[in-house]
Amino acid sequence: MTRKEWLFFGLACCIKLGLAFLIHPSYSGGSAAGGVFAVRGGDTFSYLDPVENLFRHGIYAQDLSRLETYAGRMPGYGVVYGALRLVWGPGGAADGVVLLQLVLSLWALYCLGRLAQQATQRSAAFQWTVLLYAANTFTTVFDIRLLSESFAISALIIGVHAFCQGQRPAPAGAVLRIGCWLAWMVFLRPFLAPLLGLLAGWYVLRPLVEAGGRGPGLRQGLLRGALLLLPFLVADGAWVARNWPWYHHLVPLQSNTWAGYKTAPALNELNEFMGAIGEEHAWWRPDTDMAWFYKPATDSSPNFRGEAGKIAPPAFTYDSLVLVRRYLGVAQDSTLPPAPRQVAEARARRALVAYKQAFQRTRPMRAFVLVPFKLAYGLLFAHPGDYLFPAPFAQLPPWQKGLKILVHLWYLALVALGLAGTLLLGWRPNFAALIVKIVPLYLIGLFCLIIHLVDARYFAIAYPFVLISAVDLLLTVKGAIENRRRAVRLKRV
Repeated sequence: MTRKEWLFFGLACCIKLGLAFLIHPSYSGGSAAGGVFAVRGGDTFSYLDPVENLFRHGIYAQDLSRLETYAGRMPGYGVVYGALRLVWGPGGAADGVVLLQLVLSLWALYCLGRLAQQATQRSAAFQWTVLLYAANTFTTVFDIRLLSESFAISALIIGVHAFCQGQRPAPAGAVLRIGCWLAWMVFLRPFLAPLLGLLAGWYVLRPLVEAGGRGPGLRQGLLRGALLLLPFLVADGAWVARNWPWYHHLVPLQSNTWAGYKTAPALNELNEFMGAIGEEHAWWRPDTDMAWFYKPATDSSPNFRGEAGKIAPPAFTYDSLVLVRRYLGVAQDSTLPPAPRQVAEARARRALVAYKQAFQRTRPMRAFVLVPFKLAYGLLFAHPGDYLFPAPFAQLPPWQKGLKILVHLWYLALVALGLAGTLLLGWRPNFAALIVKIVPLYLIGLFCLIIHLVDARYFAIAYPFVLISAVDLLLTVKGAIENRRRAVRLKRV
């Protein structure tokens, strides 16, 4: 790095660590959980409990009473926590994980700056990228939480940067190291597996494009692609072997989109129906339509009333959904005998499948055009500050209210610029520029068009790449303004 780059990178590191301290719950009026400063999230138990059960009972599983029903999360996070757990107790291991997350996030910060230079082909992109990325809390909140986002973001950035650095013939050991980062990425967030396949495919396709698929180039490309996949194939082979005794069929990633944990079939159909009509699956937020289905049948909260766009008469009405809610309540009532519960669940499932099909058939414009846009808004713009000071906004002290508003506006501006850059700027003839565009477009398409499942934390993985596109757009505009001023000065002369 040049002296100027060292200065900017050092400043960015200070900003990032300072923000992590500023937004930590123990400093902002809450408390840390799981250690001295490690913070638990809603899903933390699903990452750590399997490791604790492995130590105590010899079985890597979150729920020992349902071993035959689910594969659970892939152990990308558990392997790190488990390694530290060998040395320390639960609290010390949790703190060790968070410290490692912070260290890797600083490494990823450097790699992101270098990737921005490659993608934009501008040296100034390094300074802009490291400062803007360090000054965001959207991803920083995950650096202090016991969730997989921080490691997944770092592994993706470090792996992609190393890949772009070593596209030309590189030692086999270097390709294997890149493969290890990318394999770990998939074990942290399985929906990133297609990106691993894309990178391996690029090793093979590049010789076909450059040399017409002749000579040693193709053989070398095939070898490098196989080496890149090797760490994942070895680790996933062990994962498949672990799952086989319970499932008796291949489970190479997760058994379903819900972290590999089995839910009641009727609730699976409910998830499908909610995604089809464009609603979030946030059953844990009491103001959502999903939460309405989880409420007792005696609850009269009219979440769907007056929202004609979500129903499709005569196939189903608001009263039809009230009846489905009653069926779901009976199906989940463990105090009832099995027979009536099974009947209620079957009725709920049939109804929800029929309602989803009717909605897509009778409201195609809404189902296939408006719903994806609504889900995209929920994924990209609706909840960037949810993890920052989670207490109700009215209860926050003034400085936290001001910071939360500033964070929200800062996030919206950068994401809007980044999406504009992704869509409007041309495709440069280098792989770094290509992958910077592909990552966010792939994740938006996956969650909003294919599986209809959105959560702000899923977009955190794409945020660094969107930021690079924002920097690219800003530098393009800056360059255009400077060129115009230069032309005006020359004209005057």
